[in-house]
Amino acid sequence: MFVTAWLGVVELSTGTLFFVNAGHNPPLLKQQGKEYIYLDHKTYKRSIMLGLRDNIQYKTNIIQLSPGDTLFLYTDGITEANDADQSLYGEARLKSVLDHCPETDPVKILGRVEEQVGAF
Repeated sequence: MFVTAWLGVVELSTGTLFFVNAGHNPPLLKQQGKEYIYLDHKTYKRSIMLGLRDNIQYKTNIIQLSPGDTLFLYTDGITEANDADQSLYGEARLKSVLDHCPETDPVKILGRVEEQVGAF
C-alpha cells in the first residue's frame, strides 16, 4: 500500500515556495502574463510515494512566487477521468482548460475545470 502526497509551504514575507512531491500529480503554475506550466519531474525533483520504503529522503524544491501567480493542485481523478470510449481526460486537456480560463477567482477556476471534466 502507498499514498501520493504533495506538500508546499509558502514563506509569505518573500513569496518563496518550498515543496516536496511524493509521487503525486504535478501541480500547474501560472505566473503573471504566462501560460500554466507543470511543475513536473522534468524540471523539479520528485520522490517516490509514501509507504513504499523506510528511511526515504524526500527532495525539496524551491521556487519564487509573485503576487498574482496561481498554483493549481489536483488529484488523478481529474486527469484519469474517462469518456464513453474510455479515453483519459489527460494532462494536456487540463492545461488547455486552465490556459483558456479568464477567471482568477479560485472558486470560478475550479467550477470551470469541473464543468469541462463533466462535459468530457
